[in-house]
Order: sequence, then structure tokens, then C-alpha cells
Amino acid sequence: MPTLIQTAEQLKSYLGGLQKSMDFKTIEPFVATAERRFIQTAIGKDFFEFLCATTDTTYSELKALAQKATAWYAYLLALPHLRVVSGDLGVMMNQPSRTTMAPKWAHVDLVSSTSENADAALEDLLEALEGLDADPWKNSEGFKANRSRIIRNATQLTQHLPLVQSRRRTFLALRFHLSKAEDSIARDICTAQVFDALKTKYTETPQELTPAEKRLLFLLADLIAPYALYRAIPGLRLRIDSDGIYVQTIDDSMKNQTPTTYPAVDELRKELVNSYKEAETALTKYLDETATETIFAAYFTKKQAKTSQVVTLSNSSLGFF
Repeated sequence: MPTLIQTAEQLKSYLGGLQKSMDFKTIEPFVATAERRFIQTAIGKDFFEFLCATTDTTYSELKALAQKATAWYAYLLALPHLRVVSGDLGVMMNQPSRTTMAPKWAHVDLVSSTSENADAALEDLLEALEGLDADPWKNSEGFKANRSRIIRNATQLTQHLPLVQSRRRTFLALRFHLSKAEDSIARDICTAQVFDALKTKYTETPQELTPAEKRLLFLLADLIAPYALYRAIPGLRLRIDSDGIYVQTIDDSMKNQTPTTYPAVDELRKELVNSYKEAETALTKYLDETATETIFAAYFTKKQAKTSQVVTLSNSSLGFF
């Protein structure tokens, strides 16, 4: 199987403080797991394999960023197992002469720091990838999957949900919910015909979008972004700071900090509900005012049928029928 890191020297070049005597075989399984769990998930399996194989210097920096993220995540996964030795006699802890096992607080700090370094490295990789204009990436499964959505990247997500602050890992964590929001709420409001036609045009011939269609896309994104985060919150390891939200690899509880059920998250939920309800009202109003027999025709037909039904029921209640 292709891999980004194949030697201890490669691993050590990205990690500070790693013992020179570490055998690569000790950490190699964790490298493979890190690549599958974090790197392939972030950039797609096919582009990951391309990076592993390429010798084109055009991708040297991108490949180095992927190796750095892999190294830190592999180290994070390996840390609990590096403290112990398992064998026929059970699980034991090594304590060579003239060394002392690190206390719990030091281990917790190390895990926390390693997690933050790993997340930062992946953020750097995703940032570089977002600006990549090359066929191997544009033809990849990851790029096509992002392009198939109304909200395609962290920059666009931040435009409609400012607290994201262009964090690519946050966008990564929300991709599934962004797609679900399109299906569960946006399509129903617009009608399937209007929504699907708009997405097809947005994906295949964006240069042909009309001003009315561009405005509809913007209002749809205004609805999808807060709704997706609202639905995602229960499954996120979320930290809220003064500069926005962070999605973390490990829980804050490792450092005895307040978990994601603290009041700030409850307040965020309320704000998100208000945001997507306001966006839903604005979207419906725009469609009501804009739809005609030729512009968003399916929505216009739906509106006319609904209006006709209301009039019929009103007349019936007055005894006209």
C-alpha cells in the first residue's frame, strides 16, 4: 500500500524531541492508520495515492505538508502505546536506568500539544490544497465531491457563517451535514426541479448563471450553513473561543476543561436556530417575489397551486360551494 512516510528519518524530520533510538517498526502501524483515518479522509484516496507516488517537484511543498500532518497524527495515535510494553507476561512499563517515567500532567500536556500540532498541520495542508490549480487535484474524488455542494470550501462557508473563520478542518467536519442540509431543507423550499437545475448549472456551467440564480445560491448558502452546524454540534468536539470555533481531535476534558455542553454552546445553538429561520424567511420571500412562469417556474407553479387551494378553501368556508 502506498505511504507518505517510509523511514524513521522522515518521521523525525517533522517531530521535535523524538528519541534517536526509536525503531520505525514501533510506530509504522500508526503511520498507516493516520494516513487512512486523517489524510485520506481529508484529501481523498486517489489524490493521496498520487502524492505518495509523484516525484514532480511542483507538488513537493504539498507532499511535505501531507507528510508533516501524517507524522503528527501517527505520533498522537502511538503515544499511549509508547509508554508500555506488551508481551507474554502482560502489560509492563519500561523504566531504564537514570530515567523517570513522565508524570500524568506531562503526558496529558504532550498529548494535547501533539493533537494541536497535528490539527494545525492538517489545516496547513488543506489551505494549500484549496488554492491548488492542477489537474491531478481537479480530477480527484475529493475535489469533485466538494464541487458538487452549494458551499464548496471554508472560505465560502465563512462568508455565510463568520465564526468559522476560514478553518478548513471545520469545513471538513461539516461536509456531510452541508450535503444533508441541502437535501433535508433547501430542496423542499425551492422545489426539487428548481434546486437540481440550479446545482447542475452551478457545477457544469457557472459562467451562465443569471443574476437571479446567483442571488438564489447566496440565499440558499445563508440557510444551509447555520442549519448544518446546528445539526452537527452533538457529534463535534467543539471549542468556542473569542476568534471563532475550533473542531478538535481530542476532547478538552483531557485538560479538565469545560466540555462541549457548556453554556456558550447552548447559546450558539439558539443563535444558529435564529439564523437559519431568518434565512428561510428571506429565501421564501425572494422566491415569492421573483418566481414567474419563466424564472424558477416549478416554484411559481407550486405557489400558484397553493394560492388556488387557499382561495378554494376560503370560499368553501363562506358557503359558496
